Amino acid sequence: MRKSVEKREKMDEWGGIWTVKKKEVLKRYLDTYQIALKNKPFEKWYIDAFAGVGTHSSGEESDSNPFFSLDFGDEDVEQELTFRRQGSPLLALQTIPPFDRYIFIEKAVKRCAVLSSIIDEHRCGKSIDVVNKDANEYLATICDEITLRRREIRAVLFLDPYGMQVSWDSLKTVAATGVFDVWYLFPTMSVKRMLPKSARIDPSWVRRLDAVLGTSDWKSSLFVPDESRIGQIRLFAEQPDFEKVRPVCESDIEKYAVERLKSIFPFVVDEPLPLYNTRGKHIFSFVFAMSNRDKAAIRLGEKIAKHIIKINREVT
Repeated sequence: MRKSVEKREKMDEWGGIWTVKKKEVLKRYLDTYQIALKNKPFEKWYIDAFAGVGTHSSGEESDSNPFFSLDFGDEDVEQELTFRRQGSPLLALQTIPPFDRYIFIEKAVKRCAVLSSIIDEHRCGKSIDVVNKDANEYLATICDEITLRRREIRAVLFLDPYGMQVSWDSLKTVAATGVFDVWYLFPTMSVKRMLPKSARIDPSWVRRLDAVLGTSDWKSSLFVPDESRIGQIRLFAEQPDFEKVRPVCESDIEKYAVERLKSIFPFVVDEPLPLYNTRGKHIFSFVFAMSNRDKAAIRLGEKIAKHIIKINREVT
């Protein structure tokens, strides 16, 4: 009985209102982006770095997030497939005008095969690549190609990881290209769950957080004294008192993530869209960032993204 309850709870975290909001934000942005740039002399690319047919299953990626992993049977796959038919890959393919090139990356072989079969039904002459690779590794390949043709390409990148797979090195590479608009589903709850009540953290979790946040200095920002409710102070100078600190709340984790992203991207929206599950838990933060350094492009991207976030923030 307990296992079935836990499974339902995990499924709830990977479905419901927040998934609808995520897709609404992405679809609105893609439509507006394509209209705004339709007369610009660029190739417009759309890249979905975690495009597989559903939420994180167990298997080859299960070590990436100890909190979000499920074993799927045939019925679960069919349900997931039904959901993904209206998910980000097909939503992107419905954009008018269409993008000049679509790249869907999926590491899991079976999910990639299913996605390929679905995409084949919707090609309609579009340039589409379905790639069975690790997202971080293949993003580096894409960025190398883009760097050689920087002045010819503009791209939207959707980062919808199953957990904490997006590496900081990948984000730095994306930011360096100067051509990407990025929507990143930052795993706020996953970070929160890796921060115990004291600052004694499992070494493997420390390495994971370092890789996702791109620094080891997060310790001084994501823990505060028990008696303090706000602020960021340094706690790990020489002999930290592990029993007198507590982790910050999800909204503070979100703020910290935004500040980290601002260190590498020319523009990051100050207030991302927080996404909640049906129990009111803040599970993700939908963050918008731009690697384009052109001031006019930033003004336009900022205006569009903030408007879309505001609309979805106000929907209850």
